[in-house]
Amino acid sequence: MTLNRPVQTLILLFIAWKTCLLLVVSLSPGPGYDSSTDLLFGQFPSTSRADQLLSKLVRWDAVYFTNIAERGYQYEQEWAFGWGWTKSISGVAQLLPSSISALSRKIIAGTLLATLSHFLSVFVLYHLILSIFQPTCRPAASHEALAFTTAALHVCSPAGVFMLAPYGEASTSLLSFVGLLLYTRGAWHDMNGAAVGFGYLWLTIAAGISFGLATTIRSNGILYGIPFLWDFLAIFSRPRDLFTASAIFRLTVLGISGLAVAVGFVLPQWTAYTQYCYTDSDVRPWCTKLPPSIYTFVQEHYWNVGFLHYWTLSNIPLFLLASPILILLISTSTSILFPRLSLFSSSPASSPSAPTPPAPPSPSHRILLRLALPQLILAILVLTSFHVQIINRICSAYPVWYLAVAARVVFSGNGIAGESADRDELQGSQNGKVVKRDSSANGTYKRKMAEWIFRGSVIYAFVQAGLYASFLPPA
Repeated sequence: MTLNRPVQTLILLFIAWKTCLLLVVSLSPGPGYDSSTDLLFGQFPSTSRADQLLSKLVRWDAVYFTNIAERGYQYEQEWAFGWGWTKSISGVAQLLPSSISALSRKIIAGTLLATLSHFLSVFVLYHLILSIFQPTCRPAASHEALAFTTAALHVCSPAGVFMLAPYGEASTSLLSFVGLLLYTRGAWHDMNGAAVGFGYLWLTIAAGISFGLATTIRSNGILYGIPFLWDFLAIFSRPRDLFTASAIFRLTVLGISGLAVAVGFVLPQWTAYTQYCYTDSDVRPWCTKLPPSIYTFVQEHYWNVGFLHYWTLSNIPLFLLASPILILLISTSTSILFPRLSLFSSSPASSPSAPTPPAPPSPSHRILLRLALPQLILAILVLTSFHVQIINRICSAYPVWYLAVAARVVFSGNGIAGESADRDELQGSQNGKVVKRDSSANGTYKRKMAEWIFRGSVIYAFVQAGLYASFLPPA
């Protein structure tokens, strides 16, 4: 795989992908069995063809997002929908011409935000992969190919139409990837012995702010506080250095960064608390709980979110629909966190070999460990406590599974020769060593599996777009 113009290629791929999705949406038969969008447009009448097309992007949660952006939060159950996202839609809509109907401005704003966020996140992800492996020198051809393939997979994400419609998935991905890019560069400062310095300070705190903003849009963004917690606890594993100026500085920076992530979750809760709990009458039950979180209350009370609440016979089809991505998220994260238990690197052609002592983790591997854990925890939470089908869209903000699939394409079968094979590349255990590409039957198997993952993602996204535009599940 040789790409002389990766940026131009990604731009063309992005345009083609969005055009195809929009074409599928426009050709969908109609609103289906649900009249929510028609009722919403009934408040803001319009007969233009443009509005008819826009209406097909307002399905499921997008009905809530656009309506809340128009008139604010009126009902308790609406606080399950991202406060940061509705505020963003409302803010951008004010910049659009007043000649456009009020509701259409919100839909256009949400669609523009989602599309632009997805576009930018593709290139942030590209630079994130380069930063993980070679942050300070000119990237090797293998790393450029790996970064390109990872970014291309994100273009054709299984989130599909949800990265085009007025949903917050694309913006969450952008802010998450920006945070990870900043965190990664700050981590390299730290690992290179430059922790006590302005570079580490601003990169790490800026990463926390970016994760906090992502959390205001989707609450699962709070999982990106885990890398800061990991680094924080790692300092305590070296008691001799605990009271040095460097350790105290790092603890302070990590603490501020972690608080920035937490603020992204707490701020919407506090806003709701002042609205519902500062009253002498009809105090809601969640106001007296510790912590008094409207989000956790409405998710369980109105939307049946909770531990094993979704584990019913009627939901088996949804678990089957989510299982490919769940398996992919779990297997790719465990291949980094627990390589001896990994399922992702196994194949029919594999053969057992004598155990070898583990190599010391490289800086790249240490960064990947901190990126893999939030992905694994997300998969477990979705499997046990969330509406399981949403994993097909919220997985878009977690780069490790993209990277693992891309590594199979680049370093297996007929892929280019790199500095290490796919799992070793991700683990960082062979950094700096030049090895042949895996052209064996095992390597061919890995590459074919990655290609089928990509095909499945594309097919699912197109089918999903048609169903979504017709107001049919899954959502």
